Amino acid sequence: MRLALSTIGRALVTVLALFPVRATELSSDEERYVAAIQAVDVLCALSEFDLAVLIRQQGRAFLSQIGERGKTLLDSRQWVRREAERIVNALGEVKGKNAEAALLMRELWHLADAESEMVTGLDPIDEAFAVRAKELAAKTAEIRARLKPLLTGAINLTEPVAPIP
Repeated sequence: MRLALSTIGRALVTVLALFPVRATELSSDEERYVAAIQAVDVLCALSEFDLAVLIRQQGRAFLSQIGERGKTLLDSRQWVRREAERIVNALGEVKGKNAEAALLMRELWHLADAESEMVTGLDPIDEAFAVRAKELAAKTAEIRARLKPLLTGAINLTEPVAPIP
């Protein structure tokens, strides 16, 4: 699990470096596009990691731990979700060579948002929760597989690091 956490941590640091920048201040459509894909990718990977931990621990207790910036992990997860949404919304319409990838990224955004809501929500962590988490993870894997060939070499998606039990 330590390797998985460090992988997520590296991806999160990459995207967090983008968050202080107002997405509307990025100088080009291409920069906004890359920022949006990276933000959604990290939210998705982080949410799937958290879902795996939730299911294994049968609870959300770990989210009360103090993390970066002196906030709880729950607060930081909610912040990452809001920032990812802000960056995706700032992207606007994408035309041209990146249009298809942007559509898939938005589809991935909706799945990542649903996964994030499961992590931070109040639903009981039971068999139905685990089934739903696995369904979302399978859908995100499908979208990632369709998205990867459309991305330039400058964009690498984070590989899932903790399979949902």
